[in-house]
Amino acid sequence: MLLGFLRYRLPAVIYAALLFWASSRSRLPIPRLGLGFEDKLAHFAAYAVLAFLVHRAIKLPTPLVRRAFLWSGLLAGAYALSDELHQRTVPGRYFDYWDLAADLAGIGVVLLYLHLRASRPQRAETVAT
Repeated sequence: MLLGFLRYRLPAVIYAALLFWASSRSRLPIPRLGLGFEDKLAHFAAYAVLAFLVHRAIKLPTPLVRRAFLWSGLLAGAYALSDELHQRTVPGRYFDYWDLAADLAGIGVVLLYLHLRASRPQRAETVAT
């Protein structure tokens, strides 16, 4: 049980704490690629990783996998909203609906990918004789 926590749940907790720490900073160094929306890409990627880790942490037995996707989305989405609300208290930061949209998009894309991957029929392994 402790090994399961350390292997599956602790990475999600540590990553969420890292996101909280990062959002507590007044300024974050974001590499500029000349696109103009690097900040939104950073939000998308950060919350895609969080969604993956949360889903990995709470994945339920096979008959209930659909609920794991729902709970993963709800938990990661609630964390994204709380993060934006938290930023209102940080000097130089503010609540940004577009950041929240990028967070939710990252969550949605990763969970959709995981859902499609999980619902794909499993190929039978062929054994060469």
